[in-house]
Order: sequence, then structure tokens, then C-alpha cells
Amino acid sequence: MADAEPTPAPKRKRKHKTQRPALSAQDVRFATLLFARGLKSVADCYIEAGFPAGPTPHATEAAAHRRVKKREVRQMLRDLQQRAADAAQVDANAVVQGLRRIAFSKLPDLFDARGRIKLPHEWPADLVGAIESVESEAVPAERTGRVRAEGEGGEANRGAAAAR
Repeated sequence: MADAEPTPAPKRKRKHKTQRPALSAQDVRFATLLFARGLKSVADCYIEAGFPAGPTPHATEAAAHRRVKKREVRQMLRDLQQRAADAAQVDANAVVQGLRRIAFSKLPDLFDARGRIKLPHEWPADLVGAIESVESEAVPAERTGRVRAEGEGGEANRGAAAAR
């Protein structure tokens, strides 16, 4: 039997000790501009992010669309969309809670036994958050007046007898 020489193992590619970041600063700027672009085109965002313009507008647009197709850029766009959706949800919950507070407020608690509006430090705590402003008119003793309280997202009017 002849001694067969063993085949050498394939050379492995060396890995750098430091890995390249997935996105460059220009890529991050491009994704951010693309997300908040308004009426800008993809090519405009591409150039504004600092990438070089191509020899023709079509070449620039093609390069911008290739950049959008990068997996890392698409992932960043999804992250930006998720953050915006989360922020919008927080705002929606705050609006619902404010409307609930207004709907279940007892505005008669703003008035004393004689029908006069109480001073703000005498108002119930749950009512304070629902009131944005209070307007009152001084009227002669023989007439009745109206006190108008405006709350978050709406307003409620209650009549009160003027002080006699």
C-alpha cells in the first residue's frame, strides 16, 4: 500500500478582533431622515445623510434604494417605527385617562352650600386634575351667573346662583 499524503485542511479566514459596526453613522442618519422624511425623496435623504450623489439623479436614487434594502437599515427603520408606536400609545392612554377623569368628575363639588365657587385649594384632589381654567362673572345680586370650568379635552358648564 502506498502512503497517501493527507489532504491539507482548508485555510480558515481570519476574523478581526474588532468587528465592524453593523451601521455607519451615515447609515443611522439616513435611516433617521428616511423615517421622518415628510415630503423628501429617498434620494434626498441619501444625499442629506452624507452619501455622495451619483453622476445622474437616477444613479443616486438607485444607490439610495440599495441602501434601504440593507438588512440593518430596514431593522433600524422597524425600531424607529416601534418607538414611535410606543410613544403614540402612551399619549393615547394619557388622553383616555384625562377624558375618564373629566367624565366622572363631580363639578357640583366645586360649589359651597350657598352656590358660590370654592377657592382652588378647597377643591377635591380628583377634580383639580380635570380643571384647566375657571371663568366667573361678577353679576348684580338680583341676577344669576354662570361659572364655566374648562377641562382637558372638553368643557362643562354649570350654573350657580350668584352671591346675594
